Amino acid sequence: MHTLTSEVLEVGRITGVKNITLASLVIDAIIVVEGAVIIFIGTDYYHMDLGTLQTFMLLTLVFTSQFRVLIVRERWAGGI
Repeated sequence: MHTLTSEVLEVGRITGVKNITLASLVIDAIIVVEGAVIIFIGTDYYHMDLGTLQTFMLLTLVFTSQFRVLIVRERWAGGI
């Protein structure tokens, strides 16, 4: 049995998921662009060989993964 209250809650959940998805999309797009810029800097400015560039990218992935965890924690702590 559906009531008006359950329908409103369902719409609220869908809207919440859309907002979280859009916020994640923006953050992930920034992280992808950051990775491309780091590869460009490593190859063109620092003239890194393949092994050094792989290590540089691994460190970048570690730090961006930590950044994502902290963003999620902050969102949950903020009541979202």
